[in-house]
Parts: sequence; C-alpha cells; structure tokens
Amino acid sequence: MPKQLSSHLPCEPKNLDTDVAVAVTRVLQDKEAARIVGLARQFCRIVDDCCSGKLVKLENIGAFDGSPDDACKRG
Repeated sequence: MPKQLSSHLPCEPKNLDTDVAVAVTRVLQDKEAARIVGLARQFCRIVDDCCSGKLVKLENIGAFDGSPDDACKRG
C-alpha cells in the first residue's frame, strides 16, 4: 500500500502502477470516496485540457456555486 495514497486518487487508472491501482480500487469501493475521486479526476482533466502550457487569468475562471452532486451531473 502506498504511503501517500491520496496523491494517487485523482490520477487516471491507466497511469498508476499495479500496486497503487489495487489500493485505489479498494478505496473506490466506498460510494462517497468514488464520488469525490470522480470529481477530482474531472477537475484534473478540465485543468489539463484547458490550461496545459497556458497562463490563465483568475478573472476568467468562473465560480461554481452548486453542490458536488450538481458537478457530477455536468459531466
């Protein structure tokens, strides 16, 4: 089991070593943990897709006033 499992949770499964992937799979069996990890992965994909190699002005980033459930529904 990795010492800093939380740093691996937002990573895409294909990018994880086998032992880490097994540990993450165990954590994701919990419904709430899976939901939060899904949101973290979604956030990381958004940042990666939108901001890779670009500088983004903070005023161009809108606030999200919804709940985590709303964020999940947005996909």
